[in-house]
Amino acid sequence: MRSRLHALSALLLTAAATAIIAPSNAQQPAGWTALAQSPEAVLAHQRLPGNARAQAKRRGAIRTVPHLFVYHRDATPAFHMDGLRPGFERQLNLLIDAFRIDRSMVELDTLLANARNADGVAPLAGDLEPGRIVLVLYTREGCSDCEAVRDRLETWLDGRPDLQPNRLLIRMP
Repeated sequence: MRSRLHALSALLLTAAATAIIAPSNAQQPAGWTALAQSPEAVLAHQRLPGNARAQAKRRGAIRTVPHLFVYHRDATPAFHMDGLRPGFERQLNLLIDAFRIDRSMVELDTLLANARNADGVAPLAGDLEPGRIVLVLYTREGCSDCEAVRDRLETWLDGRPDLQPNRLLIRMP
């Protein structure tokens, strides 16, 4: 009985996620590439036990939003932030300028493998413009903290024209 309920809930979640997370160009902020978290990844990440922040940082298992991942020009991990933190722009400047690498952070390829574009295809790191930092922001419809992080990132980037970022906005159900 329990396994049937679990299978039914998994099926319903997958169907709902498929219907909800299709990228919408109508709500895509200028300069950001809109993607959506795959339904399979959503389901798999909800099943993972343990500390949600650690799972997100190390494995790319996103359960809550916002989550921000920043990668250096060579796609090495630089910065992870869950939620909205004051002063994160100053920390970003230090990490990017000093080329500090966060070795315990998930690889960009893993995040991209869990995302889908409007055609339902997972993007590849090779599809991104080379020689640019990569910003990956996980968001959800109606999330004011997500919008605040995105706005603060835009303000930060206005002061850093040398970075020429690849901006990826991954919508969660």
